[in-house]
Amino acid sequence: MNHKLKYILPLVFAACSVYGQNTLTLNAAIETVLKNNYGIQIAKNNIDIAANNNSWGNAGFTPQVSLVTNGNIANNNINQRFTNGTEIIKNGVGSSNYGAGVNVTWALFNGLRAHYLYKQMGVVQSLNEAQLKSDINNSVGAVMSAYFNVLKEQQTLTNLDSNLTIFDERLKIADTRFTIGSAAKTDLLQAKIDLNEQKSLIIRQRGNVRVAKAQLNRVLSKEDAGDDFTVEDITPELDSLNYDSLKKALYQGNIDLMVLNRNVDIAMYQTKIARAAIYPSINLNSAYNFARSSSQAGFSLYNQNYGFNGGLTLTWNLYNGLNTKRIIKNTDLQLTNTELQLKDFQVQVSSGFSAAWYNYTASKEQYKLEKENEGLAKENVDIMLERFRVGNCTTIDLKLAQQTLQDSQARLIQTIYQLKLAQTELLRLSGGLVK
Repeated sequence: MNHKLKYILPLVFAACSVYGQNTLTLNAAIETVLKNNYGIQIAKNNIDIAANNNSWGNAGFTPQVSLVTNGNIANNNINQRFTNGTEIIKNGVGSSNYGAGVNVTWALFNGLRAHYLYKQMGVVQSLNEAQLKSDINNSVGAVMSAYFNVLKEQQTLTNLDSNLTIFDERLKIADTRFTIGSAAKTDLLQAKIDLNEQKSLIIRQRGNVRVAKAQLNRVLSKEDAGDDFTVEDITPELDSLNYDSLKKALYQGNIDLMVLNRNVDIAMYQTKIARAAIYPSINLNSAYNFARSSSQAGFSLYNQNYGFNGGLTLTWNLYNGLNTKRIIKNTDLQLTNTELQLKDFQVQVSSGFSAAWYNYTASKEQYKLEKENEGLAKENVDIMLERFRVGNCTTIDLKLAQQTLQDSQARLIQTIYQLKLAQTELLRLSGGLVK
């Protein structure tokens, strides 16, 4: 079976940086997970299995035709006495028996069981196709989340590296001021301590980056979890999603709801199949047989017959310990449970959408504030550094400005990360990641 499902990446993220050849783009990551993910491969095979099972013959509409043959050769000692006084006593008598037949059985009526079974197999095939879409949708969402986590850790490392120059400059100023006697040695020592602390943070953050990359490699089903790469910088588009459009698509496009709806249909047909056992079954039976036997001695030396026979068989299960009633009741209960699961998941989807939309709108507002704060913090550090150079501010004041900058950068990165996750979740819930 040719699977032509495609993924789409809506224009809610914009690449704003270009790296070298070892850069893993988001599209490339998604293509990799669609190719390597074992769950997706299994889901594709399940579609083929369901398609193979979805046939008239498997449902029971077609007749069953079988060929039966037999052959037997024997060597016996005979001792026979007949009513007319004849007696046959002979050793080593050879005999042979041969036969062949074609038998046909065709269920003409079985309470519409074949009809409902065929309908159910069609829904099972549709279910497996929806399950494949669900696996792709969830896998794309997972790889995007892991990708954004790598980007978050990578951007954090970039900021720490960038801020290292401020610590270096502060150390040079403190050393110069101490050398000329305009500042105490404690300023120089504190500058060295803070520089070393920044270097320690960078070393730890490099480890965080490698861990995040390993997690992404695992999501991508890569054999080498230590495969190194960089990811491209992606800026979220703040006004890319519309609430009304997403809400409208929520119940129509949510793929997991499609899966549960198919399960309800399957359970419904299962109840109809169970009720088919109430009715009688009528089978058409027909055969063409050939048989021949021969013996060197005995009552019958040669016998051969062949020909056609046919007839109808009616079977009606009048009592089987109330098992049919029990099965029908259980299938009804299973249908009810499946419908309840659907309703419960509808509530979960609605709740998840509301939470994701709140996170999305809140993150947008927070992003604007944190973006402004980052600019203000950078300007404040530049001013405090110049004031420290001429001795108009203390080490504590400069250190506080530096810490404020790094805190604002960390909050901004976290806000961007939360915004991307919220956008991804909204698209996943509304079926916007897969078509």
